[in-house]
Amino acid sequence: MPIAGPKKNRPSEGVKILAVEDDAVAPAVLRQALQKLGHDAIEVTDGWEAWTITESYLNERTGSEFSHSVGSDCIVLVVQPQLEKLKAERVIKKL
Repeated sequence: MPIAGPKKNRPSEGVKILAVEDDAVAPAVLRQALQKLGHDAIEVTDGWEAWTITESYLNERTGSEFSHSVGSDCIVLVVQPQLEKLKAERVIKKL
């Protein structure tokens, strides 16, 4: 099944997609697939860089200003512990 097919409501031009992946191979594969679909993929390898790009994007379009500590703190204190919990649960289920 293709990743995405033509849709009537899809813009005629590609969209920018921010891909965050710490794996060495996955970003290149994802970028190539997205480019074939006509999109502009921005690859980053860590959450801090992703937050910086997201913050700049929002600031340019809305004038919003953020504290740099908000993004990284959210990832470190909320997201990563939940991901670790899910990984641990999967390991336990396999035992």
